Amino acid sequence: MKAGKLTTDAEKRKKLRRKKKIRNALIALAFIMVSGAAFLYSTSKPREYRVVAVSRGGIEETVEASGEIISKKWKTYYAEFTAPVVELNVETGKAFEQGDLLAEFDTSDLEVSASQSELARIAAQGRASALSEQNSKNAQIYAGAGTSITILDQQIADQIENIRSIQEKLGEAEQKASDIATLTNRVNMEMDTDKKEDLQKTLDGWKADYNSYDVPFLSGELVSQQTVLSDLMGSRSEYEAWQKSADASLVTSGNKQAAAADSNAAALTKEEIDETLQKAAAGLLADFNGIITGCFVEQGATVTEGMPLFKLESSDELTAKVMISKYDIGKMKEGQTGRITIAGTDYEGSVTAISRIATTDGAEKSKIAVEVALNHPDPSVYIGMEADVAITTGKNENALILPVEAIYMDDTGSYCYVIEEGIVARKDIQTGFENATQIEVTQGLEEGQIVILDAVAEAMIGQRAITKAGDTQ
Repeated sequence: MKAGKLTTDAEKRKKLRRKKKIRNALIALAFIMVSGAAFLYSTSKPREYRVVAVSRGGIEETVEASGEIISKKWKTYYAEFTAPVVELNVETGKAFEQGDLLAEFDTSDLEVSASQSELARIAAQGRASALSEQNSKNAQIYAGAGTSITILDQQIADQIENIRSIQEKLGEAEQKASDIATLTNRVNMEMDTDKKEDLQKTLDGWKADYNSYDVPFLSGELVSQQTVLSDLMGSRSEYEAWQKSADASLVTSGNKQAAAADSNAAALTKEEIDETLQKAAAGLLADFNGIITGCFVEQGATVTEGMPLFKLESSDELTAKVMISKYDIGKMKEGQTGRITIAGTDYEGSVTAISRIATTDGAEKSKIAVEVALNHPDPSVYIGMEADVAITTGKNENALILPVEAIYMDDTGSYCYVIEEGIVARKDIQTGFENATQIEVTQGLEEGQIVILDAVAEAMIGQRAITKAGDTQ
């Protein structure tokens, strides 16, 4: 950005003081060259001087600089989709108000994409629903088979107990039959009649016990119960096979999440495409009042997502950017008021930003960028115009004031020459606020004291002096 040539009040004052020092040296040289007679004559006759009386009044210190009008608010518009530009209203330098249409786009391809995304969403949702329904059925089969297996396990356990009981009774009967066969042999071999009768009685009792087991019935019941057990075991095997099949068909947590994610992604894609279609159909609108300062696309071109289109700079938030020298930058503070002059018209403003980086101008001098915002810009202020700025850095409404031309400076500080009791005298002073024409005296003088305006050399101190006719006494 090009800034105008800057000459601050401080630089002006330094140049003026350098000229005054040169002038003082020439005067001193002239006094050395005069003859002794002339010197005696001058000391015997008072010298006339232009003077001014120290007075009280208001003084305002300002720093002046030139710069350029810039906008503090801007936006580069980028394409958020891929589509052809069917209507381009922008051109560099054209003004727009907030809400004005900047560009329109062909949405045909986006409409096709929206239709395709809707079909994809429906398909993904259908897959997720079908998977969920089938999973629910498999879960029911698995749970039902598990319940049936639990019941069958109890029935099988009961059936095994029944068979064990029958087998136990048949074993007892078989043992009893063996005992009867053994006893029968003894009876047949016994020769003693009494003993044989006793053994026969015992044998008859055992036979009665054996008959009580009803072995034919128990044998038939054993076969029947074994058949029932076999049927129960077969049923259990069938339910177990169903359960394994249902378990294998159950959707894992990861698969369910994947199906849900696919459905959600399809819905999100559909939502994003619909949102993009709405944006494209609405076109690009100006977000604020401003001026187009750059256009990077042509009508009819197909823009792609992320492509820069144009730049809009606000016409309501304008500021003058000026460069301030190292001598005056210490006086700058945000919030200070300023006067901005543009093409002969003055505008009020205030300091809004002070750069923390120094730059070098064409004369290799370090400068600091300072921004002074226009409080009330109007349509006659254009971005890029030159502007003269006067920033108020301080003021005193009741100050002791002298013209700048009455003040001198050397290595010891500031001073001036006064007329006291008709004699030229030097007064060392302290100064405060100053501008191009006046300077505040904070120490060393009192109101009403007569200060010499004409050039004075050190050799003139102590000489008689009077004020010129008409000057302040």
